[in-house]
Amino acid sequence: MKRLTDDEFDALVYEYSQVLFKVAYSYTKNITDSEDIVQEVFMKLYRAHKVFENNDHIKNWLIRVTINQSLNEIKRKRKEMLIDNEYINDLPDISDADEKNEVIRECVMSLKNNYKNVIILFYYDNYSIKEISNILKMSESNVKVTLNRARKKLKDEIDKGGNKNGK
Repeated sequence: MKRLTDDEFDALVYEYSQVLFKVAYSYTKNITDSEDIVQEVFMKLYRAHKVFENNDHIKNWLIRVTINQSLNEIKRKRKEMLIDNEYINDLPDISDADEKNEVIRECVMSLKNNYKNVIILFYYDNYSIKEISNILKMSESNVKVTLNRARKKLKDEIDKGGNKNGK
């Protein structure tokens, strides 16, 4: 496949903006940060002048770069939190109705990156094992094993979180 034309680039922005936003938001839980990440990902695509094999290759590249950008943003925010404790005071309070979902989200976010990635892509973004395999550049069997281990770790984390909140 040849390099992208401006029209093809515009079509990709239209087609994948929402998907990439969902991926970024599943990591950052911040609308503004997610929008910035998506914009940066498309800027990287535009500047890269990369030659892609097919549409799946483009999609997988965009998702992988979005995950990396999201993780970088989370790291940057953590450093910012250490420097500026006022950031913690700006975090929104959770309501009682959202408490269970918040516990689950926190448990997912506490997992190691390899487990967190497969959980988010499989459950939150509804990707198949094969699609996750392509995105993360892992074999399908490795994705299945990682997903099963991630489920066990997540269950353990939820049980711990549920016990803390249940007391």
